[in-house]
Amino acid sequence: MKKVALGVFVCLLLAVAVPALAVVSPNDDFYVLDQAGVLEEETEGMIVFSNDLLSADCGAQLVVVTVKSTGSEDIEDYAYELFNKWGIGDSKAENGFLLLLAIDDEDYYYLPGTGLDYDMSAGRIRPIVDEYLEPYFAAGDYDQGVEKVFKQLFEKMAAICGSDATVEQG
Repeated sequence: MKKVALGVFVCLLLAVAVPALAVVSPNDDFYVLDQAGVLEEETEGMIVFSNDLLSADCGAQLVVVTVKSTGSEDIEDYAYELFNKWGIGDSKAENGFLLLLAIDDEDYYYLPGTGLDYDMSAGRIRPIVDEYLEPYFAAGDYDQGVEKVFKQLFEKMAAICGSDATVEQG
């Protein structure tokens, strides 16, 4: 019995001692971080400059992050941690939105701030993601998928917060 208890104790210690994969930190561009190296410079520029306009208008932010993997951490948990660590969106309006792609894990996740829960709920966003991201993601054309889905999500977010900002202006 003591050996079993000791074994369980050692396993618990090892589980606590192994750190989870650290969430990435934002770079100077903040609105886009392409750690997986799958986005074109033009796409990154579109994301940054469009967000500059939207954020200035209403504080909303649509952040895109690519990583190779979330490691042993569930993508949903990783996204929540990243969203909160970065402080995406206006803190009072809670109008941030995160699109996270984990390339080697072949997975992605999107997370709206609580201020967008109704207008950007999974039921409303899923059809957009299914049409504008999923086919490109499945084909490995991440840049094209991100560009297309970003434009759709940006338009929706701008309308929600009453901004006349457009991707073309960015």
